[in-house]
Amino acid sequence: MLTIQKVEMEHLPTLAMLLEELTGEKTNSTKLEETYQRLLHNENYEVLDAVYDGELVGSVMGIYCEESAVK
Repeated sequence: MLTIQKVEMEHLPTLAMLLEELTGEKTNSTKLEETYQRLLHNENYEVLDAVYDGELVGSVMGIYCEESAVK
């Protein structure tokens, strides 16, 4: 079963491995954790992960955009 949920701190090491697989470059785990901590406290960002049968298989980040009327 596939579950979509907020990324949890304990998923960051697996997320780092997925990012390395995607980019072919080593992920700076410390920087990843610092960045995610900042995003957790910013209501304009939403970071979700996909967990399939208990295994993290993907993630997505959404950014809430505020629209303002131009006069």
